[in-house]
Amino acid sequence: MSKLFFSFFALAAISGILMAQNSQSIQFNAGAVFPMNSSKGFSTTLQYNYSLSQSVQLYAWSGISWWGENHVIHEMDWSEIQTNQFITSYDADEHVLIPLYLGSRFNVHSDKLFTTFLNLELGYSHLSYNAYDNVKVVDENTGRVVEFYADPKTKRKVNENLFGIGAGLGLSREIAQGVELMLFYKLNSFINSNYGGFFTSRGTYNTVSLGINYGI
Repeated sequence: MSKLFFSFFALAAISGILMAQNSQSIQFNAGAVFPMNSSKGFSTTLQYNYSLSQSVQLYAWSGISWWGENHVIHEMDWSEIQTNQFITSYDADEHVLIPLYLGSRFNVHSDKLFTTFLNLELGYSHLSYNAYDNVKVVDENTGRVVEFYADPKTKRKVNENLFGIGAGLGLSREIAQGVELMLFYKLNSFINSNYGGFFTSRGTYNTVSLGINYGI
């Protein structure tokens, strides 16, 4: 997978050298982050863009994202007593993600209103959060499992160093000389996480952002 993305970047660099059109810009983005298994959060990023041609850019970005609880579902065996088979709780909260990514943007269509583009990226992220053990609460009279809750006594800080890939699409529109308004969506997933595999719900998140791109 990594070799595939590096091949995309190498192809972009070669095409840029051949077309020899250089341009730089700084992009400020803010939006909402939607981890697949957690409550939504917010994201702010700063991005440096280097145009290799009218249709290809290389970029590097970093920033910070934060969100709340990671939801877990406990499945119970059905019985006349245990009629509620699925009980929801959480096992982590206060997530803070600091990424550093490299990528390529490919403009695929332009008209009088918008330019449509695709993004491909590869990078590193530092993720920190609080983790908890879950406690099962059982009704002593009936034996029915009533709930699970995150035990505050088991709270511990977790720090993870993760590598990931991302892909996205978006729209841009020039609103002034050298200034673009950007709207884009990204899907990112961690490659080396312990969350059960690639593109799992715990290790994958979506981002919808609005940005301003300034030529420098």
